[in-house]
Amino acid sequence: PVMKFHPADELDHIQEKLASLATEKRVTTESAFIRKDGTRVPVEITGKMLSNHQIIGLLRDISERKQAGQALIDSERKFRSLVEQSPDGIFMVDEAGSVVEWNHGQENISGLKRDDVMGKPIWDIHWKLLPEELRSDVLLENLKQNFKEVLDSGRGPGLNLPYEATFQLSDGVYRNVEIMMYTYKTNVGQRIGGIVRDITERKQAEELIRTNEA
Repeated sequence: PVMKFHPADELDHIQEKLASLATEKRVTTESAFIRKDGTRVPVEITGKMLSNHQIIGLLRDISERKQAGQALIDSERKFRSLVEQSPDGIFMVDEAGSVVEWNHGQENISGLKRDDVMGKPIWDIHWKLLPEELRSDVLLENLKQNFKEVLDSGRGPGLNLPYEATFQLSDGVYRNVEIMMYTYKTNVGQRIGGIVRDITERKQAEELIRTNEA
């Protein structure tokens, strides 16, 4: 009789789960119920076969859980849209120091494609973007240690404050940038996020003003 409360598109699924009780002690699945007013309600059903071959079931209304899950999906989609549409570069680094986000703006500013940096250590990427005359093995090791200290503690000099730097792209072009990095805690450690803004034109304009005033 309980089957009449299930929507027609759920009947095959429910029948399959009921049949599995012949070999399994307990079965839990998600389905839907139809209320008297015709509204559809998502439910979690746990069924158990008794020794007399009768079935008992527990139903739980999971509407709030489903709504929360959908809200999270919608929020993630909005976040992804904002990240991808931002003209500023946005990058994120996981607890091990590997790049897990590199948006389109960051591709344009750095000249490095997302596929080429994802999963790579952030200190390696940062080192490659430094002017060639500054790159050295010693500096690479220093960058690695600095990033690791930030990931370990969630603290470090320059966090949450914008600072200026210079990138040198693979074609030799220099680019002035403003970078702000921050950390955020997860259940397994610290992550690093960063926002990068191309300020090359602004720096050129400032230099032109200084030249004209001289």
